Amino acid sequence: MKKSLSAVFASAVLACAFAAPAQAEPIKFTLQDLTFDDGSAASGYFVFDTGTWTGGDFSVSITEGLLPAFTYSSAADGMLIPDMLGAYSFFMTPNEGGRYFNIAFTSIAAGPGTYDLNLEYTYDCSGCGTFRTATGGSVIGEALGAAVPEPGTLALMLPVLGALGVAARRRKQAAA
Repeated sequence: MKKSLSAVFASAVLACAFAAPAQAEPIKFTLQDLTFDDGSAASGYFVFDTGTWTGGDFSVSITEGLLPAFTYSSAADGMLIPDMLGAYSFFMTPNEGGRYFNIAFTSIAAGPGTYDLNLEYTYDCSGCGTFRTATGGSVIGEALGAAVPEPGTLALMLPVLGALGVAARRRKQAAA
């Protein structure tokens, strides 16, 4: 009985040790062939952390057309935030406002992969009085670096480590 209990305990410890932890990872989304109804085009990237639900580094340049050429950039104190459509949509603007770029996907952008654009909700505007809407394009998402374990995963490991400590202490006392 004691040996089978030890085997079950050892199996549980190994399962916890090698189980894949829940991961939060920043995803870099790169614009591919994004075109607008006025003949202009957009290129660039943005980073979004799927675990903390926060925007990161971004740089998107749009060529001249109906509106002057413009670059949305985190280096120029811009903001990247999930839009009202949540994981389907992202909104970029410089801190001084006046110019806005919204990019929307047809499905939730939760990880690496290729995402089609929701052309109805992907647009660039100046004061949102003059709009240019997307006519084509997609976004390619790729994971950046090593994923970080979620805090819940670490909390689940603590009881296992405690049980290992208790087992080692009992084994040491039995040997004495």
